[in-house]
Amino acid sequence: MEQFVIGILIVFIVYGIYRFNEDPKNEQKRKDALALFEFEQKQKELILQKELQKELFELEQKQKAYQDALYDLRQDPTNPALHEQALLLGRIYAAATRTNKAVTLFDETALANDIRAVTANATQTTKPVSALNSSAALAASLDERINTLLKLKASGLITDAEFDQKRKELLDSI
Repeated sequence: MEQFVIGILIVFIVYGIYRFNEDPKNEQKRKDALALFEFEQKQKELILQKELQKELFELEQKQKAYQDALYDLRQDPTNPALHEQALLLGRIYAAATRTNKAVTLFDETALANDIRAVTANATQTTKPVSALNSSAALAASLDERINTLLKLKASGLITDAEFDQKRKELLDSI
C-alpha cells in the first residue's frame, strides 16, 4: 500500500514539473531565474578574483620587503639591526604564505639559511669573546713573566744582558 501511495505521489510530482515546464509563463520565469543565477555567479566570481588579486599583491609586497631587507643585510652583514629586520620581514612573508598565517619550523630554518647565505662572507669587526679572553690571559701571563725577570735581575740571579735577552724573546713571542 505504501508503495502505491509513493508511486502516485511521484506521478503527481512528475506531472507537475511537466506542466510547469510546459506553461510559457513558467518557462520565462525559469529563464529569468537562470539568468539571475548566472549573473550572481559571475558577480561572486569577480569579487573572488579581486580579493585574490589583492592577496597576491600583498604577498608580492611582503616578498619584496623581505628581499630588500636581505639586500640591505648583504651590504652591511655585521649590522644587528639589519639582521633583526630581515628576520622579522622574513617571518611576516613566511606567515603570509601559510593558510593558518603561522610561521613553521621549516620557515625558521629557511630564513636562517637565507640570512646565513647573505652574511657568509662578512668580515667580523670585533674579536670573538674567546679571542678577547685569550688576549687578556696572554697579556697577564706576559706581565707576570716580565715581573719575574725583574725580580731575578734585582736579586742578582740574572745579568742585565740576560734580562734584556729574555724580555726581547717574550715580546717577540706576542
